Amino acid sequence: CQMPNCRRTFSRPFNLKSHGLSHETRRPHGCPQCPKTFARIHDRDRHVKGHLPEKAHCCIVCLGRFARQDAVTRH
Repeated sequence: CQMPNCRRTFSRPFNLKSHGLSHETRRPHGCPQCPKTFARIHDRDRHVKGHLPEKAHCCIVCLGRFARQDAVTRH
């Protein structure tokens, strides 16, 4: 990445361009459920899943339920 303090590197120009959007101050894609905004539609759509009432992914240790698999992994 060519931003100061960002050490991310990418082998494909598309990925570099997509990552560059995360550094943008303009965030035109708003969540319809809360005030959060996003530079990339993909990030907004992933965020919106967290508002869903169905929690299809489960932690096998504590049986906690999550809307997204990556949330279970982080948990």
